[in-house]
Amino acid sequence: YHCLAFQDHLFRTCRRLVHGHWIAGEKFRDLTEPGMFVTLDEKSDYDAQNVFRSDAWVDYSEQKLNEFLCQVLARKLQIPQAYSFLSVYSKQIFLPADQSKALKILDLGGGVGQVFPALRHLMNVTRGKMGIDYTVIDNDKACQRGREIFSGNRPIYLADSGAKTSISEILLEADNVQFITSPNDLEADIDVLICAITLPYIDNLSAIIALIEKNKPRFVFFTCFLAHDGDQSISLAQIFPDHRAYINVTAHSTTQIASSLVDLGYQSMTATGNYEIEDVEGFSETFKQLHPGVRMVDLCFSSSVLPQKFMA
Repeated sequence: YHCLAFQDHLFRTCRRLVHGHWIAGEKFRDLTEPGMFVTLDEKSDYDAQNVFRSDAWVDYSEQKLNEFLCQVLARKLQIPQAYSFLSVYSKQIFLPADQSKALKILDLGGGVGQVFPALRHLMNVTRGKMGIDYTVIDNDKACQRGREIFSGNRPIYLADSGAKTSISEILLEADNVQFITSPNDLEADIDVLICAITLPYIDNLSAIIALIEKNKPRFVFFTCFLAHDGDQSISLAQIFPDHRAYINVTAHSTTQIASSLVDLGYQSMTATGNYEIEDVEGFSETFKQLHPGVRMVDLCFSSSVLPQKFMA
């Protein structure tokens, strides 16, 4: 779980994603130019480095929270593709919840909690002032920064005006936000599990499947991750030439993931994104030739029966 901080194109690629494109290289525009998915042989000239533990990445994550907060305060929220399920399934996510309890959301790889302003806004317009119990699992640096922000001890300077504000502008008394570094620290059950843009950086999904089996969330959203239709995962890499660095990534089997969730009693819902490799920048030519079946996909699951139009 040390690489769960991948919220890369969350905000930067909205314009291009309108045309159905996922821009892998946009992810570290502030950190390195560009990042590219490659085969294992192509990483030989680079050094292994966990870029998600860098101060620059945590700063970038905080910047994205700032931008989301600006949008919410200005009532001009734009939901990026990685989180499009929030708008597609907003009624299903927010309306059925027990009003006497906070909606419990687990965000795997949620950085400093940058998506919370969007969650709070969508709850306000869908259900009202019901509380949100929001937990992020990420590395220790991201969690420390997130705790500083949500405790009110770290001011936020709005990107649009430079005005000083705080996350308390949108937090309700009924809200509870916490940051943990391991699923072993998770105490509460889960209503919604979010895993956006994170799965490529987790080579073995058994811990996530076990977490789902134990906590039984009503909805599971795996979005914008490398995948293919084979039976086995594929080991790949992502390189960052400016830093001569690489990080290992995995293209997971959609068949294996779907089978694991179905075995736990889940039903597949209509996916919110599926991007063929020919439409995606940030893949090496060798990668495309050797792994033509790899693509970016969303997989969405529900433990309850939804209207037919939402089922895959």
